[in-house]
Amino acid sequence: MVKVLLIGVDAASWNVLEPLVRQGKLPTFKKLIENGAWGDLKSCIYYFTSPAWKCCSTGKNPGKLGACGWWEFDKAGGELSLVSSRSFKSMELWDILGEHNYKSGTINMPLTFPPKKINGIFISGAFNPEKGYTYPTELEHKLKKYNYRVNPVFNKMTDTDRAILERQNLVKKLFFISKKLLKEYNLDFFQLVVFCTDEVQHYFWRFMEDADLKYGNVIESFWKLVDLEIGRLLDTIHKDFYTFIVSDHGATALKGTFRLNVWLNLKGYLHLRMKRTPSYRKLLYTMYKMLLPKTRKILRYRIMHKLNRKMFGGLDNVVNTLFSEINWQETKAICIADNAIHLKADGDIEALRNKLIEEIKNIREPNSGQKVVEEVKTKEEVFKGKYLSSLPDLIILPKEGYRFVGFPRDGGTEDLWAFSRERISGWHRLSGLFIAQGPEIKRGRRIDNATIYDVAPTILHIFGVPIPQDIDGQVLKEIFMEDSELRKRPVIYEKEKKEEGAEKGYYSKQDEEKVVEHLKELGYL
Repeated sequence: MVKVLLIGVDAASWNVLEPLVRQGKLPTFKKLIENGAWGDLKSCIYYFTSPAWKCCSTGKNPGKLGACGWWEFDKAGGELSLVSSRSFKSMELWDILGEHNYKSGTINMPLTFPPKKINGIFISGAFNPEKGYTYPTELEHKLKKYNYRVNPVFNKMTDTDRAILERQNLVKKLFFISKKLLKEYNLDFFQLVVFCTDEVQHYFWRFMEDADLKYGNVIESFWKLVDLEIGRLLDTIHKDFYTFIVSDHGATALKGTFRLNVWLNLKGYLHLRMKRTPSYRKLLYTMYKMLLPKTRKILRYRIMHKLNRKMFGGLDNVVNTLFSEINWQETKAICIADNAIHLKADGDIEALRNKLIEEIKNIREPNSGQKVVEEVKTKEEVFKGKYLSSLPDLIILPKEGYRFVGFPRDGGTEDLWAFSRERISGWHRLSGLFIAQGPEIKRGRRIDNATIYDVAPTILHIFGVPIPQDIDGQVLKEIFMEDSELRKRPVIYEKEKKEEGAEKGYYSKQDEEKVVEHLKELGYL
């Protein structure tokens, strides 16, 4: 009987892990490399948590899924709604396996709320509410007995020490629960995702660059913990399991942030109904900047948010207010998600698109004068499928370490560039991590050219299950031993029988606000 374990580790990256492996600090990863196939895993071009994990579980690009980023965006009215599991219009690994009587389980994967009804168990993860997140529903009560929770409580900026400890405990509890679920439900396929590693690298990267600082070893300690927990989990499963460890994208140092909507506004592509910063907020911001750094830090993350919501009607509620300032009649281009632009033109949209592409390519970092954009691609070049209309029109591929964001997020300043690394100092890179180990997997073999789209079809092939014809990935036959049955077995395809999703509105207002706050802390908003 085939068994597959898929461990997702958000933002796992060989540029961080490989030096630790060489130093003998990650014995489990070292053993996996020696006994399996491994290498880089190229993410989807829009290499963010959303949509990358969905690209992994479906093997398809966002053009076939219908969502990209954290928001579903209505260009005509400028309305936003949070992406949920119902936003993605494709069957996933567990759906396909269930149709062939295989029992599956998943826990803590982002973008999985509300939970799906599958042949097995389903536990939503990363940003889900703390209730109504399991299938079957009674599973939630079992998890509560073990004090299981998904989302952290303590803020890394204001309660750093407690935030570190809390996230370590979340990792330990995730693996503890995973071991129990595997044993109790006798699952054929099981996936768990460690999400804390992404946010830890976002915030603590600058400390990692100087190990003498108080928090200089936080990232290393987290990877040691993940290494330990993966090792303990593998010790509990049968040796005939196939084990995959993958990441949604890699990680790198953040060099600078370009405020794309400010630029679009200055260039005349984006129009506002009013100035971004009213006079009373400018006054508050000026007073705030006069305070000592430590005092500013406390005010910013503990007091200012509550004061702002009380005095100004919830200006921090991104969903309800952020885009109310836009003059949609005049606006031609806007950034909703990092590194992406939606276009809105009544006339020649192709001319507008081409003009923007050339102008964006020439954006330079002010300190060095160097260009910071590798490429600007149209959605037709990046995505394939029937849901292109809902996706961004332009995708910016910055040089590594740079990011292009929407509105200012630091008190109303209208500067084009931000170089502060106090809040976010680590960011994403295209290359993530891939490891495979199992009875017919090559040993100690480094592979090239694996993509995030290849994970799902490769696992389906191991199960001997037909693969959807419209899948974008391919079976990674190069990971299998030359004379193995899996290497020789022909790949079987079939037409997908149904589509899932196309529904909105699954978050309550209160839950939506919590998700927004978490995304803002991570630096996504």
